[in-house]
Amino acid sequence: MKDTDGAETHYFFGQKILRTLIILILQKKKILLIVTGGIASYKSLEIIRLIKKTDIELDVVMTKSAQKFITPFLVTSLNEKKCYIDLFSNEDEAKMNHINLARSPDLILVAPATANIMAKLANGLADDLASTILLASFSKIILAPSMNPVMWNNLATRDNYKKLLKRGIEFIEPDTGDMACGENGTGRFPEPRSILEFILSYIKENQTLKNQFKDISILITAGPTLEEIDPIRFVRNKSSGKQGFEIASELTRRGAQVTLISGPVNIPFPNCKNIIHVKTAKEMLDNANQQLPTDILICSAAVADWKLVPKTPSNNTIDTSVRSDLKYYVAFGVSYVVLKGMPTVNSIETLNLDLIDENVFAFCWIVDY
Repeated sequence: MKDTDGAETHYFFGQKILRTLIILILQKKKILLIVTGGIASYKSLEIIRLIKKTDIELDVVMTKSAQKFITPFLVTSLNEKKCYIDLFSNEDEAKMNHINLARSPDLILVAPATANIMAKLANGLADDLASTILLASFSKIILAPSMNPVMWNNLATRDNYKKLLKRGIEFIEPDTGDMACGENGTGRFPEPRSILEFILSYIKENQTLKNQFKDISILITAGPTLEEIDPIRFVRNKSSGKQGFEIASELTRRGAQVTLISGPVNIPFPNCKNIIHVKTAKEMLDNANQQLPTDILICSAAVADWKLVPKTPSNNTIDTSVRSDLKYYVAFGVSYVVLKGMPTVNSIETLNLDLIDENVFAFCWIVDY
């Protein structure tokens, strides 16, 4: 056999190995494709065709505007599965399909994504099946915008774009070139093969992350606690809970079994395995102890420093007693402890190191400036 033939043989088997690796990575992966109404809607058919060549399970949702360009029957024929189009379908909603479609996929791809769907998502509108799914989902959302260059550069669209980026939504940036309307600029729909490559790259990277903390249990406390003065008034701090929630969200994404104990907050909760709502420091302490043992304990909550003792007939003043519960947060049966606070001599002494179990061998002080 000639060297050239050998090279061709090696290339052939190399491609087979690569194909096998891709199949292993994509096993049981689910993608929901949302097609919105734009001149590039027909290119979504090529995306469906390319995804069908992989082992990804694909569902497709179309908006009413998208149906002006391509038909649901065409999508159903190509995907060999039902195409979902209506929020108020008796058949689908008997099974709560808008929730099932929102929760089941590993990834939601909106392609093409119009200025309209971006505005809906940025401002929390849910007036059809597509927008309702996007608001009800914990899945990763990726948008592939397609619109006129002036629309793409409009201040309203740019504001929505920045707002969505801050929320963790990713974009496959539009191309620059000639548009169907005859104008030239940025706003062209990315090539379907580029979109597929982006999706495959994301799934591969996410698969690696998902195994980083596999089978590791992590207990996180977050947010403020409050102490009641009477049935109406209370004392609390201004902790938002954002730090603990971000930690919980990221560790969940990396495969950890996260239990989040949160005080009263006004922000959306992450998609953790277990979320426990508490109000007072004692409730947080009791619930934390009930969740032990755990592999990692992260105490990012802003626990109240004082507990108010209501006045009595014999005492007309409201007394305060300093909380000395910090030592109890270093609980038995944890491998790592992360405490939020200033590493002062007094706080370290308060920990009462004699109470620390031998399994606790690491402290990390997180200092906010």
